[in-house]
Amino acid sequence: MQRALPLIGSLVVLALPYALAQNGPTLVGTGYNADVQVSGLDLPSIVIAPGQVTTLQVVGLKAIRPDLPSKATTIPLPTSLSGVSVTINQNFASGPVSFAAPLFSVSQVTLCPSLASPTPDCLLTLITLQIPFELVLNPAIIGPVDIVISQHGLSSKAFGVNITFDSIHIVTGCAASAYSTCVTHADGTVVAPRSPAHAGETVVVYAYGLGATSDLVKTGTATPITAPTVVPKNFPVTVQFDFTPNARPWQYRLFDFGRNVSDAAPEFAGLTPGFVGLYQLNVKLPGTFPAISACNG
Repeated sequence: MQRALPLIGSLVVLALPYALAQNGPTLVGTGYNADVQVSGLDLPSIVIAPGQVTTLQVVGLKAIRPDLPSKATTIPLPTSLSGVSVTINQNFASGPVSFAAPLFSVSQVTLCPSLASPTPDCLLTLITLQIPFELVLNPAIIGPVDIVISQHGLSSKAFGVNITFDSIHIVTGCAASAYSTCVTHADGTVVAPRSPAHAGETVVVYAYGLGATSDLVKTGTATPITAPTVVPKNFPVTVQFDFTPNARPWQYRLFDFGRNVSDAAPEFAGLTPGFVGLYQLNVKLPGTFPAISACNG
């Protein structure tokens, strides 16, 4: 079960509908962050976790050159693509430490489609990267964590971010699959209407951002065959089975009144061998599924 499977991780990117009127590059958000808000010139609250794969959204970078590579083709991942690089700084009592973030890809979309040659304030640059595993969460940290974006040697100002133990995103796309979910059977085939999961079966769920692991895998490198497990900091890793009709995503168990739900610990929760920053949860389904009424619509 702890092996590499052919899949593609998709990130939800919240592109802003307009550019902020500021000088130089501006970090305006991150992928799959549901709390991105912009008020005047205030920056959004951005939360990152060690090892997380996410997409930074930056306004104000110049158009990337088409002759430069924009996607990583080697592992370890490069720390510069299309002339763009990202540095994450963490302040300790002994002084600041800087980490060069490994990059998966750099791309741009225009916020001003009417312009034939968009200016930097009309370009939204999407930088998919891995947050360094080497970031530390402990009381010895006395200053903020910040991100600096550079393009061809010219650096932005430092943007403060918040660091947390985990920032979980379930992968929502598998290679060669037309389905939005990425849950697989033990043989690596995708769970789908024509190939459903059965009671008592163990399925594999893929995710990013589960945080620290039992052994440190160097940032930007592939996970070894002997994959480390997730080290829970605040709560153990659990999954929730919801058999309520018309069930929707549910975050807070405090409000689970009247819902037909149950929790279980996965058989394995850790990094996926052969991939960078990808986690997997091997989840054993309940031995029996309760009878539920048909969904509406």
